[in-house]
Amino acid sequence: MHDLVCIGLEGTSPLGMLASLGLFRLLATRDSDVRMGWTKDQGWHPRFRSDLRWESGTLAEWLAAKVHDLGAVKAEDIASKKRKARDAKAQIKPLAEALTQAVIQAKSEARVKGLKGAEATTYVREATSAAGGKLQAAEAEYRSSLAQLGDALGQGIAHLGDVIGVQPETFRSKAHAALVAPGSDKALLLDCLASQASDAWIEGGHLSPTPFSFGNGAGNQFLLKDFRTLATAVTSVEMQALIDSHTPLRREVKGLTSLNWSPNDQRMYALRWQKPEHEVKQVDVASNALAFCGLACLPAMPGNKRLVAVGFGNGISAWTWPLWEPLLTLDVVKSFLSTPVLQIELPDKSQLAALGIAALCRSRRVMYEKRPYFSPTKVW
Repeated sequence: MHDLVCIGLEGTSPLGMLASLGLFRLLATRDSDVRMGWTKDQGWHPRFRSDLRWESGTLAEWLAAKVHDLGAVKAEDIASKKRKARDAKAQIKPLAEALTQAVIQAKSEARVKGLKGAEATTYVREATSAAGGKLQAAEAEYRSSLAQLGDALGQGIAHLGDVIGVQPETFRSKAHAALVAPGSDKALLLDCLASQASDAWIEGGHLSPTPFSFGNGAGNQFLLKDFRTLATAVTSVEMQALIDSHTPLRREVKGLTSLNWSPNDQRMYALRWQKPEHEVKQVDVASNALAFCGLACLPAMPGNKRLVAVGFGNGISAWTWPLWEPLLTLDVVKSFLSTPVLQIELPDKSQLAALGIAALCRSRRVMYEKRPYFSPTKVW
């Protein structure tokens, strides 16, 4: 058996925890019996044990190539299909407004004509049928354009669109394609889809994204698109730094953004060294890319009047996760992360210790400038 400790990943950080889970999930595609625990040495770092021998350089090259493949798209004409979907969506709002005005006018005419009850309803329906038909046609065109975009993106772990909030037909189509896909990544594809949304929870005709989705279009950040960009940009040097160095590498890349899962990503205007437009934004590409893969261990599910995810309990106010010392398999870790005792407001340390939990972490989901972030972590 061989051990691997990644000293560049810190388990008390939301980003570090998600990245550690992502690394674990990817390693499990090579060794289904790989185990994960945590070791404390100048911080909490993930420890993996496997029958496979992992040299850090070779492993880093494999991780970079694996993440690149998971974020790759099938077609080259993605931009044109995005424009088509965007243009189709733009047609809906004015047609919806026109239908509203047509209904108001038809109701007014019905009153003038002295129509009531069923007669008034029939008159309004017939008078607005043309406007309603145009709106339905525009909505059908938009759904079709989204389906075409989904087909063009191909099959991957972030290929629903640019954001998770697509229509349920697209989600089901991707799930079916993953179910019948050949190869060893079938389970990973299904886990990733299950972590992003649930077709049992639809809002406004679209999927409601997981509480982990901090890039839903605000501030020009798009979770799925941003991961695909990160996946394309990540290098083996950055991956190796997570394994061998206490300081992950950060760099500036055009069009690249973090996924807002590090509390350091929330930088209030008053605390900035200079104006935001003058700042050089540097991103820990490897940690963010692995963190997205880590969502595969945290499925989303319908909760109390909203979509929740493992670790968020029955709401979305805070994410709670354990750090455990025993080495556990992937299936056990998935179950462990959803243990109900973790959601107690004031955890009992003796009860946590009996479960093998060495530390419990909680980070609140906060909003700043209409965008979600994680707060600094509280550790028990």
